[in-house]
Amino acid sequence: WPAPPAPAPAAPAAAPTAFIPPPPPSAPNPAQQPDSLWAPAPATAPDVAPAAPAPAAPTPVHIDEDDERTVISRSKRPSWLLTLPDGSDEAITASTVILGRSPSAPAGSDAQVIAVVDDTKTVSKSHAVLRLVGDTWVIEDSGSTNGSIVLDESGAEIEVTATHALIETFQLGDATFRIRKS
Repeated sequence: WPAPPAPAPAAPAAAPTAFIPPPPPSAPNPAQQPDSLWAPAPATAPDVAPAAPAPAAPTPVHIDEDDERTVISRSKRPSWLLTLPDGSDEAITASTVILGRSPSAPAGSDAQVIAVVDDTKTVSKSHAVLRLVGDTWVIEDSGSTNGSIVLDESGAEIEVTATHALIETFQLGDATFRIRKS
């Protein structure tokens, strides 16, 4: 048999080499990252409104001599309250007030109408009219069945036969009222 072939000569030994580490991983590029349920939405620039036009040049204003003077107005008229027989307070909003169980104002009147609850029926449907004259309220009976009475400062009763100034307390029939500044 023939002799086995000779082994191939060994390759020359490689020269020793130094270990070179791989480069560190770079930060991922967000644009290249795959979408994720947890990834924040990409930031977008906010919409910007167009700039407003420049204001027009001011128009010269004529200054009147009266513009340098201030007129002092009269003070606001005080508010008034009317205490009804049931103890409730009604704000008076007009200079004329019509009182009764079922009062009505004449057409075109700016009078305030205040209905009075009166189970005894001693207050007439349209019993009396109150008017503010200056800083004083006056009462005028409207031809009621049971009349109107003003109580003076001592508590004495004064029957209203014509227009009479109110001090504070008055009666329509058996119902007592009180008028005062609030």
